[in-house]
Amino acid sequence: WFEWDCPGSAREFKQAITLNPGYATARLWHALYLIVVDRRDEAVAEVKRAADLDPLSLIINLNVARILYFARRYDEAIQHCKRTMEMYPNFSLAHRRLGLIYEQRGMFAEAVAEFEKALKLAPEDTETMSALGHTYALWGRRTDAEVSLGMLNEVATRLYVSPYSVARV
Repeated sequence: WFEWDCPGSAREFKQAITLNPGYATARLWHALYLIVVDRRDEAVAEVKRAADLDPLSLIINLNVARILYFARRYDEAIQHCKRTMEMYPNFSLAHRRLGLIYEQRGMFAEAVAEFEKALKLAPEDTETMSALGHTYALWGRRTDAEVSLGMLNEVATRLYVSPYSVARV
């Protein structure tokens, strides 16, 4: 993630998967690498292999939705988020991910509803607060976006808040 040695990363992932083809986490990280280098179809196939190897992993299943989102396969991403939430309805990250997908589709009311669910489960999650404010801004609801910004500023009195989270709103 920091040195951007893509050829070296590709070699290391290939070696890890050759040594242990059943290691779901290696396949998940390989899929994330593939999406970063814009090999979308390969990324989707790889993350689905990871989910087949570890079908009960919430993180892997949520990352299936994440990679489908990055591959711009939004309907599939929505369905996978919902399946992940069937496994564990109180998974705040799944609600945030679903909100991001809805936002991308222009389904602002649905996005806000998911972000609000996520914040009930993780009240000080600044990434979700930022996503909520961003959605309100895109939706043209300036006052609500400013409320989200106020929430971020209030949390910043106690916790680190990324400048990106503020700028996003």
